[in-house]
Amino acid sequence: MEVLNKKRHLSIFVFLLLFLTACDNQTEDNYHSAIQEGLDALVSEEYEKAGAYFEIALEEKDGDERAQALLNQTNNLNKAIIFYNQQEFEKASKNAEEVSAIANGSDSLVKIANDLLEEIAELNITTNNYQKLYDDADSLLASESPDEALVKIEELLTADKITLEYNKNIKQKAEVLKEEIENALGEITEQKAQEEEEARIAKEKEDILQQQDNALDAYNNLDTSLKVLLAATTVDERATSPGLMGYYLNYNFDQDYLFVQVTSGAGSGHPVYMLKYDSDYITPIEGVVAMGAMGYDFADVDTNPVSKVDLYNRYLNAKDAYDSAISNIMESPYINMDNYQKMYESVGQQ
Repeated sequence: MEVLNKKRHLSIFVFLLLFLTACDNQTEDNYHSAIQEGLDALVSEEYEKAGAYFEIALEEKDGDERAQALLNQTNNLNKAIIFYNQQEFEKASKNAEEVSAIANGSDSLVKIANDLLEEIAELNITTNNYQKLYDDADSLLASESPDEALVKIEELLTADKITLEYNKNIKQKAEVLKEEIENALGEITEQKAQEEEEARIAKEKEDILQQQDNALDAYNNLDTSLKVLLAATTVDERATSPGLMGYYLNYNFDQDYLFVQVTSGAGSGHPVYMLKYDSDYITPIEGVVAMGAMGYDFADVDTNPVSKVDLYNRYLNAKDAYDSAISNIMESPYINMDNYQKMYESVGQQ
């Protein structure tokens, strides 16, 4: 009976040993299967799925360093990618660095994490370059160099990666700055146009003054007979007759006055005019006309001054007609201040 009990206990022990061995083998198989499924999910970049398999592996082998390392790497890489896609590069870098720091994990995950870190570094360099372009444009605008500022800001706004969400803020700032630059350029253009217009007007005035000076000099350099003839046109339209055809012009300078008389040489009714003759203007003063038996009367006179420049231009417009009148112009000493005063005082007397 005692032998029988011993055999029975031995059988139970062997059964339990076989059962436990079978369980261990099943656990090991489940562990390796979960690890492999997780690695396959990593290859297809299904990181959440891979993480779930690595958690199963840990359930099969609690505290397993390999499974824990793969789970930690996967979770950190998944977070790094999520942050990267959200343009939160600082957080993405932190998680990617955690992937590289974990031992006993996947070399392929480390490579992916390092590649991600390189991309983030390149983006940071690019963003820093964009910031420099913005700062340069801003400084150029402040130093009143909007043309150069516009070149910088357009370079920034046409850059390849400026439309990334991560560069949204600097892009918006650059667009505002570009508008300020264009406004500054518009003001400069407007100011320049105004200055050019003012310069043009000033030049025109200067040219006119120069022309007037030239015309005045030209008038003063004319033959005396021509100057007298032109002066006479201010009071007697007969002086404008081409070549003074049918008329003679008598003149005399006395004191500061010029006396002129256009006459046909016959009859009466030929006024004598007194004109003020200064350096720039001819100013008609008054006139007296002999009316034959009726005595003398005042002649109508427009007393507005006429510039010698205008008279010279009048001469240029009919030069041949005036030049041909010279032979009919003669100085007459009897037309003087004394005789004119006598005629003037005789007005109204018969």
